[in-house]
Amino acid sequence: REIQPLIEQIRDANSRALALDPDDPVALRTEAILVAKCGFDLQRAEALYARVLRALPNYTSARLNGAETLWLQGRFDEALAEVDLALVYDPLSTAARTARAGCLRLMRRHDESRQEWAIFRASGETSPWGLSGAALNELHAGRIEAAARILDEGIAKLPALPFLRYMRGLAHAYAGAPEAASACGRECTEQAPGALLPTQRASLASALRDKRGALVLLEQGLVERDMHFLYAGIDPTFEWLADDPDFIALLNRGGIPCWR
Repeated sequence: REIQPLIEQIRDANSRALALDPDDPVALRTEAILVAKCGFDLQRAEALYARVLRALPNYTSARLNGAETLWLQGRFDEALAEVDLALVYDPLSTAARTARAGCLRLMRRHDESRQEWAIFRASGETSPWGLSGAALNELHAGRIEAAARILDEGIAKLPALPFLRYMRGLAHAYAGAPEAASACGRECTEQAPGALLPTQRASLASALRDKRGALVLLEQGLVERDMHFLYAGIDPTFEWLADDPDFIALLNRGGIPCWR
């Protein structure tokens, strides 16, 4: 299903909610998400989240969204502080645990991230995002076999979920098996056409060191206002392109000054 018409419906409904109550925290949070993920305006989104949290400091979802806005700007220490504060207000929040694990991964604190994922699993959570997040941490830590085991377990349990197969393709790419990686990408596309956003597909191309393929997909993501596009500026999979002028020019067009 096309996502843009859904976004327009959300935007319209939220505009009407804000017209009724300009200070409604849920509507303000939704506006901030749209401003950041679809408008690529992280500074304005940050200001909106701050406004929400001044009125409702224990609003866990808004604080975690605000933390994401910070780490998308490369401000990882500030983001981690916000996540930790969310856990003070809401110590049993599994969403805060996953956010903390993700932030620690981006900070290259892989052992601490692994511990967060272990706590997440010990809580009884069986979310596929837990599997994919733990696997991504192992990939970026260089523990490719550990990542592959996690993903194989997830695929066995949830064979209908294409995202895990795409992640398995990343693991193959990191392991230096381009044919297997490309096969996973094709299987994912055949299983659920349109399930992956262009930036997600670009990360697989990047892992395969396919610069042209990655840039074409990132260009598509920029044009389509792909909600994952901003991650291209911090995703370790694109680190090898950090000094590439074509890659940086593309990021700049999306408002991202540099990789990280």
